[in-house]
Amino acid sequence: FPSDTKSWHDYASLENKLDEYDRAKAIYELGIGQEILDEPQNLWHNYIQFELKRNNYDNVRKLFHRLLDKTKHVRVWISFAEFEAQINEPVKARQVFKKSDHYFKKECEDEDRAEARVLLLEAWQQFESVWGNQKQQNEIKNKQPTRIKKRRAIKTADGNEAGYEEYYDYKFPDDEKQ
Repeated sequence: FPSDTKSWHDYASLENKLDEYDRAKAIYELGIGQEILDEPQNLWHNYIQFELKRNNYDNVRKLFHRLLDKTKHVRVWISFAEFEAQINEPVKARQVFKKSDHYFKKECEDEDRAEARVLLLEAWQQFESVWGNQKQQNEIKNKQPTRIKKRRAIKTADGNEAGYEEYYDYKFPDDEKQ
Protein backbone atom coordinates (compact mmCIF):
# COMPACT_ATOMS: atom_id res chain seq x y z
CA PHE A 1 0.00 0.00 0.00
CA PRO A 2 2.60 2.69 0.83
CA SER A 3 4.00 2.70 -2.70
CA ASP A 4 0.59 2.74 -4.46
CA THR A 5 -0.13 6.28 -5.65
CA LYS A 6 -3.75 5.55 -6.49
CA SER A 7 -4.48 4.38 -2.94
CA TRP A 8 -3.12 7.62 -1.48
CA HIS A 9 -5.19 9.67 -3.92
CA ASP A 10 -8.35 7.63 -3.33
CA TYR A 11 -7.98 7.97 0.43
CA ALA A 12 -7.43 11.74 0.20
CA SER A 13 -10.40 12.05 -2.18
CA LEU A 14 -12.62 10.24 0.31
CA GLU A 15 -11.67 12.68 3.05
CA ASN A 16 -12.16 15.57 0.66
CA LYS A 17 -15.68 14.36 -0.20
CA LEU A 18 -16.41 14.37 3.52
CA ASP A 19 -15.24 18.02 3.65
CA GLU A 20 -12.25 17.04 5.75
CA TYR A 21 -9.73 19.39 4.15
CA ASP A 22 -7.05 19.03 6.83
CA ARG A 23 -7.26 15.26 6.83
CA ALA A 24 -7.12 15.08 3.03
CA LYS A 25 -4.11 17.40 3.04
CA ALA A 26 -2.40 15.29 5.71
CA ILE A 27 -2.94 12.17 3.60
CA TYR A 28 -1.42 13.84 0.55
CA GLU A 29 1.53 14.92 2.71
CA LEU A 30 2.02 11.35 3.93
CA GLY A 31 1.77 10.09 0.37
CA ILE A 32 4.33 12.44 -1.18
CA GLY A 33 6.61 11.75 1.76
CA GLN A 34 6.96 8.09 0.83
CA GLU A 35 10.40 7.07 -0.35
CA ILE A 36 9.02 4.76 -3.04
CA LEU A 37 5.91 5.52 -5.10
CA ASP A 38 4.86 3.81 -8.31
CA GLU A 39 3.78 7.07 -10.00
CA PRO A 40 4.87 10.01 -7.83
CA GLN A 41 4.13 12.60 -10.53
CA ASN A 42 0.44 11.68 -10.39
CA LEU A 43 0.22 12.11 -6.63
CA TRP A 44 2.00 15.48 -6.77
CA HIS A 45 -0.30 16.56 -9.61
CA ASN A 46 -3.40 15.50 -7.67
CA TYR A 47 -2.20 17.31 -4.54
CA ILE A 48 -1.53 20.50 -6.52
CA GLN A 49 -4.98 20.27 -8.14
CA PHE A 50 -6.53 19.69 -4.71
CA GLU A 51 -5.01 22.96 -3.44
CA LEU A 52 -5.73 24.80 -6.68
CA LYS A 53 -9.46 23.97 -6.49
CA ARG A 54 -9.52 25.71 -3.10
CA ASN A 55 -7.67 28.75 -4.47
CA ASN A 56 -4.82 28.12 -2.01
CA TYR A 57 -2.29 29.67 -4.36
CA ASP A 58 0.44 30.08 -1.75
CA ASN A 59 0.19 26.36 -0.94
CA VAL A 60 0.35 25.54 -4.65
CA ARG A 61 3.54 27.62 -4.98
CA LYS A 62 5.04 25.88 -1.95
CA LEU A 63 4.21 22.49 -3.46
CA PHE A 64 5.86 23.44 -6.75
CA HIS A 65 8.98 24.60 -4.89
CA ARG A 66 9.08 21.36 -2.91
CA LEU A 67 8.63 19.34 -6.09
CA LEU A 68 11.43 21.29 -7.77
CA ASP A 69 13.65 20.39 -4.81
CA LYS A 70 13.03 16.74 -5.69
CA THR A 71 13.11 16.98 -9.48
CA LYS A 72 14.01 19.73 -11.89
CA HIS A 73 12.12 18.12 -14.76
CA VAL A 74 11.17 20.56 -17.51
CA ARG A 75 7.47 19.64 -17.25
CA VAL A 76 7.44 20.75 -13.60
CA TRP A 77 8.96 24.11 -14.50
CA ILE A 78 6.47 24.61 -17.33
CA SER A 79 3.51 23.59 -15.16
CA PHE A 80 4.63 26.02 -12.47
CA ALA A 81 4.84 28.90 -14.97
CA GLU A 82 1.48 27.93 -16.50
CA PHE A 83 -0.07 27.94 -13.02
CA GLU A 84 1.15 31.50 -12.42
CA ALA A 85 -0.25 32.60 -15.79
CA GLN A 86 -3.52 30.79 -15.11
CA ILE A 87 -4.08 32.84 -11.94
CA ASN A 88 -3.24 36.06 -13.79
CA GLU A 89 0.31 36.48 -12.45
CA PRO A 90 2.31 36.96 -15.67
CA VAL A 91 5.25 38.62 -13.87
CA LYS A 92 5.66 35.59 -11.59
CA ALA A 93 5.25 33.23 -14.55
CA ARG A 94 7.99 35.08 -16.40
CA GLN A 95 10.23 34.78 -13.31
CA VAL A 96 9.68 31.01 -13.30
CA PHE A 97 10.56 30.82 -16.99
CA LYS A 98 13.73 32.88 -16.45
CA LYS A 99 14.81 30.82 -13.46
CA SER A 100 14.21 27.56 -15.31
CA ASP A 101 16.04 28.80 -18.41
CA HIS A 102 19.01 29.69 -16.22
CA TYR A 103 18.89 26.22 -14.66
CA PHE A 104 18.92 24.38 -18.00
CA LYS A 105 21.54 26.72 -19.42
CA LYS A 106 24.01 26.82 -16.52
CA GLU A 107 23.32 24.14 -13.91
CA CYS A 108 21.68 21.12 -15.52
CA GLU A 109 24.06 18.29 -16.35
CA ASP A 110 21.59 15.86 -17.93
CA GLU A 111 22.34 14.59 -21.41
CA ASP A 112 18.92 15.72 -22.63
CA ARG A 113 19.18 19.28 -21.27
CA ALA A 114 19.15 20.75 -24.79
CA GLU A 115 15.84 19.06 -25.59
CA ALA A 116 14.45 20.14 -22.23
CA ARG A 117 15.50 23.70 -22.87
CA VAL A 118 13.87 23.60 -26.32
CA LEU A 119 10.57 22.51 -24.72
CA LEU A 120 10.90 25.24 -22.13
CA LEU A 121 11.62 27.96 -24.68
CA GLU A 122 8.68 26.84 -26.83
CA ALA A 123 6.35 27.06 -23.82
CA TRP A 124 7.82 30.43 -22.90
CA GLN A 125 7.30 31.72 -26.45
CA GLN A 126 3.68 30.58 -26.35
CA PHE A 127 3.24 32.34 -22.99
CA GLU A 128 4.74 35.58 -24.36
CA SER A 129 2.47 35.45 -27.41
CA VAL A 130 -0.44 35.86 -25.00
CA TRP A 131 1.03 37.91 -22.13
CA GLY A 132 4.05 39.70 -23.54
CA ASN A 133 4.49 43.00 -25.31
CA GLN A 134 6.37 43.22 -28.62
CA LYS A 135 9.76 43.60 -26.91
CA GLN A 136 9.22 40.53 -24.70
CA GLN A 137 7.99 38.49 -27.65
CA ASN A 138 11.09 39.44 -29.66
CA GLU A 139 13.41 38.63 -26.75
CA ILE A 140 12.10 35.08 -26.44
CA LYS A 141 11.98 34.66 -30.21
CA ASN A 142 15.69 35.54 -30.31
CA LYS A 143 16.43 32.83 -27.72
CA GLN A 144 15.03 30.06 -29.92
CA PRO A 145 17.67 27.56 -31.05
CA THR A 146 18.67 26.40 -34.48
CA ARG A 147 18.22 22.67 -35.10
CA ILE A 148 21.34 21.05 -36.56
CA LYS A 149 21.56 17.59 -38.11
CA LYS A 150 24.76 15.75 -37.11
CA ARG A 151 26.34 12.34 -37.57
CA ARG A 152 28.23 10.20 -35.12
CA ALA A 153 29.99 6.86 -35.39
CA ILE A 154 28.29 3.75 -34.07
CA LYS A 155 30.66 1.43 -32.27
CA THR A 156 30.12 -2.26 -31.65
CA ALA A 157 30.78 -3.89 -28.28
CA ASP A 158 34.33 -4.75 -29.34
CA GLY A 159 35.09 -1.12 -30.34
CA ASN A 160 34.84 -1.41 -34.12
CA GLU A 161 32.91 1.12 -36.17
CA ALA A 162 29.59 -0.20 -37.45
CA GLY A 163 28.52 2.83 -39.46
CA TYR A 164 27.01 6.19 -38.59
CA GLU A 165 23.79 7.46 -37.13
CA GLU A 166 22.19 10.84 -37.65
CA TYR A 167 20.88 12.87 -34.75
CA TYR A 168 19.75 16.41 -34.07
CA ASP A 169 21.48 18.89 -31.84
CA TYR A 170 20.56 22.49 -30.99
CA LYS A 171 22.56 25.68 -31.19
CA PHE A 172 21.28 28.38 -28.83
CA PRO A 173 22.00 32.00 -29.76
CA ASP A 174 22.79 33.10 -26.20
CA ASP A 175 25.30 30.25 -25.78
CA GLU A 176 27.39 31.78 -28.57
CA LYS A 177 27.82 35.01 -26.60
CA GLN A 178 29.58 33.29 -23.72
